[in-house]
Amino acid sequence: MDAFAVARSIAYVIYAVLAVLAGAAAGTVVCTVQTAAEYLIGCAQVLVLRPGGLPDRKSVFTPPAGGDPARPSYFYGPARSDLRYVRQVFWSRWQDAAGFWSEAVGDMLEMGDSSGAAAGPLAVGLFSGLVVALPFAAVLAAAAGLTHEVLVDAATVSVRGTATALRAVDGALLRVRHIKMRCVACFERLPYPAYLCPNRECRDIHWDIRPGPYGVLRRTCHCGQPMPTLLLLGSARKLDAICSYRACKQPLEHRPGEEREVIFPIFGAKGAGKTLLLYGIIKTLEGSVRPGIRVETGDAFTASRIRDLDSALDEDYPVPATPAAELPKAYVLRLRIGRYRRIVQLIDAAGELFYSSQRSADLLYLGTASTFVLVIDPLSINDFWDRLPSAERDRLAADRSVAPHPQPVYQQTADRITEMGGQRASRRLAIVLSRADVIGKKFGPGASTGDGVRKWAEDALGLAGLMREAESDFLDVALFHTAPLASKENCLTDLVHWLMRAEGTPLD
Repeated sequence: MDAFAVARSIAYVIYAVLAVLAGAAAGTVVCTVQTAAEYLIGCAQVLVLRPGGLPDRKSVFTPPAGGDPARPSYFYGPARSDLRYVRQVFWSRWQDAAGFWSEAVGDMLEMGDSSGAAAGPLAVGLFSGLVVALPFAAVLAAAAGLTHEVLVDAATVSVRGTATALRAVDGALLRVRHIKMRCVACFERLPYPAYLCPNRECRDIHWDIRPGPYGVLRRTCHCGQPMPTLLLLGSARKLDAICSYRACKQPLEHRPGEEREVIFPIFGAKGAGKTLLLYGIIKTLEGSVRPGIRVETGDAFTASRIRDLDSALDEDYPVPATPAAELPKAYVLRLRIGRYRRIVQLIDAAGELFYSSQRSADLLYLGTASTFVLVIDPLSINDFWDRLPSAERDRLAADRSVAPHPQPVYQQTADRITEMGGQRASRRLAIVLSRADVIGKKFGPGASTGDGVRKWAEDALGLAGLMREAESDFLDVALFHTAPLASKENCLTDLVHWLMRAEGTPLD
């Protein structure tokens, strides 16, 4: 062998060694860097770019059945689904890359002639580097996946913790402001109203709009319409509320949750004058409007009923009796009295509903109110009626209601109030003796309130026993002799002021 061949062999050995080392180094770097790159690319494709051609998801997030028609909040399920999909896409891309490099090494080893001699050491080195780097690539992939999972878990805990905190703050503010929401139709206590999507072409019902699985500060209806999630963020002002009991779904136009709600149940026998008294209370409140005091109807039902009563009284038509076949619906007013804001519900149920425990069982509002109004028609009490001169009985016959004695009506209702959880320490009762406009001073007490009315009720009407029971059942009891409509004497001003003071909202 000549010197040239020896030199050439030595040079090739040196090249082969260097090529193997360089290939090994390159293979190690390629395997390591590409592993990290493939994971980042997988994240970008799944979380941002979402190109076509990605593999089908093996684990698809499915919202729970029966939920609201809203897009799920990302960190209440979709984030975990995306995490699993990133790993799936990464593994698919990594397998493709491994196949590419395996094929490239095979092609280099299969080259012939001088090209094969030159590429062979590089292929051997590259293959060795790829194999040696596999454990490091696996560790790097595991570290990337673990870091991703830790970030998702941390974000999930933060978002869900924020949602829980906001719900707690919102609930605490409602309690601090003594806001308890009730449906005006079924009178069930509402933890939170349900709301309609504001998109007029959608109007789907969102049963629980508070921060949670569908959003923290805002949620998105499945139609794409954003919605605030809290009363604090304006849901009461911006969205149409309905009763959250699915058997009811009554529209709640008075925007429950904005202000404290005050309920005034009005009860008494049929024909005692409850509807006219309610009408008179509303008109008295409206007549008290002055700087600092504002009164407005809270919903279309109330406005319509007041218009109907206005028309009936203007035409001197009799006020129709409240139907006993259906449950009552509250008349709703919104009051602003100085710094006070109140939503007032006045409830007038048919008198027949107070005659038996079975019929009054559905009057759930009796267990939630603090201030009650008992209406008694003095003309319906036989002892008082029989003592009137015959001429007066003839004159008043059309005004007299035929009803049971007020004592059993009161007892039945007071028992129901107690059964439904009303506490004596917080209960107040206004006993309203109606017909002041037709009885007059000659046969009446000659006053609208005070000791004279009490003495007349006990002596002339025989209500001493009822009074004793009422004072035992209620913390505060007051008597009033009223006319249902505005008049200089026996008007409702004293009664209305007493009712508002009883609920901590003085009109003075």
